[in-house]
Amino acid sequence: MEIVKQASGVGDLFDHDSRIGTVRYTLSIYQHTLGPGGLPVPGLERLEGSIDVGGAISAEPLVGRTLALKLADGRVLAIVLADAEGRVTSCAPTAYGCGCGCC
Repeated sequence: MEIVKQASGVGDLFDHDSRIGTVRYTLSIYQHTLGPGGLPVPGLERLEGSIDVGGAISAEPLVGRTLALKLADGRVLAIVLADAEGRVTSCAPTAYGCGCGCC
């Protein structure tokens, strides 16, 4: 995998249509590649990064949930809060993988 995009800034975190609060985010998007030549696999990207919820939001009840992060540029990404420290990913791992093809 190689990093193809990075973003950081301040955005809004949502649970369905309910705004949870404002967070700082740092994200990297990795492109999956095949073979020794590293040919990119279209559609197989993985988002990893972190959010800082500050003291205004309790992260613990949100761990493992799929949330929406509205970036500063207006894009909205589906993320999963992986732990209470703010690590995020683009997929929710299960015993069978996450369904995105990256696991």
